[in-house]
Amino acid sequence: MVSYIFSIVALFINILIFILYYFKKNIKNTENTLFSILYIVNFMECLVNVFAILNLKNNDRYMLELLKKIDILIFTYWVYWLFVYMYNILFKIKRIMRAFFYSIICILISSIYVMNNPISLTLNTLYYVLFLALILFVILLILLSSSNLKNKKFYPLYILTFLELINFILKIKFPMIIVDPFIMGYIILVMYHTIDNPDFKMTEKLERANFEINKAKQVKSEFLSSMSHEIRTPLNAIMGFSEAIVEDTTVEDCHEDAKDIIMAGQNLLEIVNSVLDISNIEADKMEIINENYNLREISASLVKLIKPRIGDRPIDFRFEIEDEVPEILYGDCGKIKEIMTNLLTNAIKYTEEGFIDFKIRCMNNKDISTIFISVEDTGRGIKKEMLDNLFTKFQRLDEDKNSSIEGIGLGMAITKKLVDMMGGKIIVQSKYGKGSKFSVYLKQKIVSYTGLNKNEKKLQDVIDYSQKKILVVDDNALNLKVAARFLKEYGIEPETVDSGFGCLEKINQGLQYDLILMDDMMPKMSGTETFEKLRNIPGFNIPVVTLTANAVAGEREKYLEKGFNDYIAKPIDKKELKRVLTEYLK
Repeated sequence: MVSYIFSIVALFINILIFILYYFKKNIKNTENTLFSILYIVNFMECLVNVFAILNLKNNDRYMLELLKKIDILIFTYWVYWLFVYMYNILFKIKRIMRAFFYSIICILISSIYVMNNPISLTLNTLYYVLFLALILFVILLILLSSSNLKNKKFYPLYILTFLELINFILKIKFPMIIVDPFIMGYIILVMYHTIDNPDFKMTEKLERANFEINKAKQVKSEFLSSMSHEIRTPLNAIMGFSEAIVEDTTVEDCHEDAKDIIMAGQNLLEIVNSVLDISNIEADKMEIINENYNLREISASLVKLIKPRIGDRPIDFRFEIEDEVPEILYGDCGKIKEIMTNLLTNAIKYTEEGFIDFKIRCMNNKDISTIFISVEDTGRGIKKEMLDNLFTKFQRLDEDKNSSIEGIGLGMAITKKLVDMMGGKIIVQSKYGKGSKFSVYLKQKIVSYTGLNKNEKKLQDVIDYSQKKILVVDDNALNLKVAARFLKEYGIEPETVDSGFGCLEKINQGLQYDLILMDDMMPKMSGTETFEKLRNIPGFNIPVVTLTANAVAGEREKYLEKGFNDYIAKPIDKKELKRVLTEYLK
């Protein structure tokens, strides 16, 4: 009865190990292979013992004796593989097939001995040999290295030695008791908790995460390297031509150098804006700001700005806008202008000769106009297999051939995201070595087909605000000089102060101004803090426009919520300045 219980418990232990070990993916290595062999042999031992106990009722002595001998052989085979497992821990088995070959020899010798001797003689000899082998192996471990004694992988061997000692004593008093399957199953269970077998899915996740981290590091490194190059290129031009202006002897030379400085400055601003745009889009801070706009005026002014970038290259730049395009549309004109700028800039960068066709067409349906914007060039084109990477950030196609071309690989990624945000679609057609065509489809609301009143549409080219008083607040002397230079075009001689304290002092003195242009990022007292103090002054009603380099998306709305009358981003755009002056000085 006791043997029956031990055999059933051993069978349940084997089933538990099967569920724990085989119901998940495991790392393929020698240790796990040997563990699987030990488990399978142990499971066979359990089945033979259960089958033998069930056959006790039949009193078939021949069958019972045969099952006992098979049990002895399986147990011997299991002990052999246990030693192989321990040997692998010590010395690492390079060729496991050699161990299989020796196991066949072991089972043949054991089979000849067991089958040709009585059960009692076989059992006695087996347990003497097994116990002696275990003792010798433990001694060998101690002799090889003292550090091995603390290795958790040898715990099953120590436990087996202890349990077999008890089993050996029990066999002397109770020869018929069978606890070997239980001991084997328990050792396998202990061994399961000592093998190096981390969860496979967790390992895959860690490897994938590690790959993504390394990839992100590489992209970051390449981006910083590219940014360093791209920023230094226009800076080099700005510094070089600025020094040249100081040394120029004629006005004409000064004008030419100044034009080059402006061009380099625009390139630098584009790089900074691209980085800000992609970060805002990914942070979900980019917003659609709809307003009335004139697509004809925006595209025509853009052409004037873009064409000089062609330089002396033999490129025929052609611009065409259909008469059917409504005069006034409602949408985010800033983002549409950015999309067109990116497409045209990209075409100019990669076209050495031939033509660039910039076309705007439309399809009007009631109060909705579907705008078709296309830019076609005879540039380098894109390889078919590279088209999928075209809209990936920080990706520059054919890097080896295009290394001399400016850019950090953000223009097309931003364009795609902006088009998607506006519910549009972008299509690319390209033949490598022959050119490309980018087509953008956007739906815009129609406000008017005829346009604004002539008097509202055009502002005077020269506006005189010489009678107006403006206070400019900025902690940077160069910024004050730039602002004063721009305001002089309108006949304004502005007063300037370099801190919020200076601004408060002038207002508290009772000085009156028609407009205050206020920088925000100032030390000790920011523009926002200064504005809060100004509003607490009794009778203060001067319009205050924030003039700041904090130009990320959504900042305009934040400043307006704080109470500022308007917002101008640095570097100062002349058109924006003109709009603000017209708004508050009229």
